[in-house]
Amino acid sequence: GDGNRIAVSNVKSRPAAAVDHQAHSKVKLSGHGQPTVTLYANPNYGAAIAGMGVSGETLDKLACTSNSQGTWCRVGYPGQSGRVLWVNRDSLIFLGDGE
Repeated sequence: GDGNRIAVSNVKSRPAAAVDHQAHSKVKLSGHGQPTVTLYANPNYGAAIAGMGVSGETLDKLACTSNSQGTWCRVGYPGQSGRVLWVNRDSLIFLGDGE
Protein backbone atom coordinates (compact mmCIF):
# COMPACT_ATOMS: atom_id res chain seq x y z
CA GLY A 1 0.00 0.00 0.00
CA ASP A 2 0.98 3.57 0.58
CA GLY A 3 3.52 2.60 3.22
CA ASN A 4 5.66 0.99 0.56
CA ARG A 5 5.35 3.95 -1.72
CA ILE A 6 6.56 6.26 1.01
CA ALA A 7 9.54 4.01 1.61
CA VAL A 8 10.36 4.05 -2.09
CA SER A 9 10.05 7.80 -2.32
CA ASN A 10 12.38 8.13 0.67
CA VAL A 11 14.96 6.07 -1.14
CA LYS A 12 14.48 8.16 -4.24
CA SER A 13 14.91 11.41 -2.39
CA ARG A 14 18.17 10.15 -0.96
CA PRO A 15 20.19 11.69 -3.83
CA ALA A 16 20.01 14.87 -1.84
CA ALA A 17 23.68 14.01 -1.97
CA ALA A 18 23.18 14.88 -5.63
CA VAL A 19 24.22 18.31 -4.45
CA ASP A 20 27.60 16.68 -4.04
CA HIS A 21 27.08 14.85 -7.28
CA GLN A 22 27.11 18.14 -9.14
CA ALA A 23 30.08 18.87 -6.97
CA HIS A 24 32.29 20.02 -9.78
CA SER A 25 30.28 23.03 -10.78
CA LYS A 26 31.96 26.34 -11.43
CA VAL A 27 32.04 29.25 -9.03
CA LYS A 28 33.48 32.71 -9.40
CA LEU A 29 35.19 34.51 -6.54
CA SER A 30 33.66 37.80 -5.50
CA GLY A 31 35.60 40.11 -3.24
CA HIS A 32 32.72 42.58 -3.00
CA GLY A 33 34.93 45.38 -4.25
CA GLN A 34 38.16 43.89 -2.92
CA PRO A 35 40.71 42.60 -5.46
CA THR A 36 41.30 39.36 -3.57
CA VAL A 37 39.34 36.77 -1.60
CA THR A 38 40.84 34.92 1.37
CA LEU A 39 40.91 31.14 1.05
CA TYR A 40 41.03 29.13 4.27
CA ALA A 41 42.42 25.71 5.19
CA ASN A 42 39.23 24.83 7.11
CA PRO A 43 35.63 26.09 6.87
CA ASN A 44 35.86 28.81 9.49
CA TYR A 45 37.32 32.29 9.88
CA GLY A 46 39.75 31.14 12.57
CA ALA A 47 41.42 28.63 10.26
CA ALA A 48 44.85 29.11 8.76
CA ILE A 49 44.83 31.15 5.58
CA ALA A 50 45.56 28.78 2.71
CA GLY A 51 45.85 31.38 -0.01
CA MET A 52 44.34 34.36 -1.73
CA GLY A 53 42.08 34.11 -4.73
CA VAL A 54 41.60 36.89 -7.25
CA SER A 55 38.14 38.41 -7.58
CA GLY A 56 36.51 37.21 -10.77
CA GLU A 57 38.59 34.04 -10.87
CA THR A 58 36.66 30.87 -11.76
CA LEU A 59 37.19 27.81 -9.55
CA ASP A 60 35.65 24.35 -9.22
CA LYS A 61 33.18 23.94 -6.37
CA LEU A 62 33.84 20.61 -4.67
CA ALA A 63 31.48 20.56 -1.69
CA CYS A 64 29.69 22.87 0.72
CA THR A 65 29.04 22.69 4.45
CA SER A 66 27.36 24.93 6.99
CA ASN A 67 28.42 25.82 10.50
CA SER A 68 27.90 28.60 13.02
CA GLN A 69 29.95 30.95 10.83
CA GLY A 70 27.82 30.45 7.74
CA THR A 71 27.98 28.29 4.66
CA TRP A 72 31.41 27.36 3.32
CA CYS A 73 32.38 25.78 0.04
CA ARG A 74 35.46 23.78 -0.68
CA VAL A 75 36.96 24.94 -3.95
CA GLY A 76 39.76 23.85 -6.18
CA TYR A 77 41.67 25.31 -9.03
CA PRO A 78 40.81 23.57 -12.31
CA GLY A 79 43.28 20.80 -13.02
CA GLN A 80 44.82 20.95 -9.54
CA SER A 81 43.93 18.47 -6.87
CA GLY A 82 45.20 18.06 -3.37
CA ARG A 83 44.95 21.64 -2.14
CA VAL A 84 42.10 22.05 0.32
CA LEU A 85 40.72 25.55 0.08
CA TRP A 86 37.55 26.82 1.75
CA VAL A 87 35.77 30.07 1.02
CA ASN A 88 32.65 31.55 2.58
CA ARG A 89 29.62 31.26 0.31
CA ASP A 90 29.17 35.04 0.53
CA SER A 91 32.34 35.38 -1.53
CA LEU A 92 31.14 33.06 -4.29
CA ILE A 93 29.00 33.55 -7.36
CA PHE A 94 27.56 30.25 -8.56
CA LEU A 95 27.77 29.95 -12.33
CA GLY A 96 25.16 28.16 -14.40
CA ASP A 97 26.18 25.63 -17.01
CA GLY A 98 26.07 28.17 -19.81
CA GLU A 99 28.28 30.80 -18.20
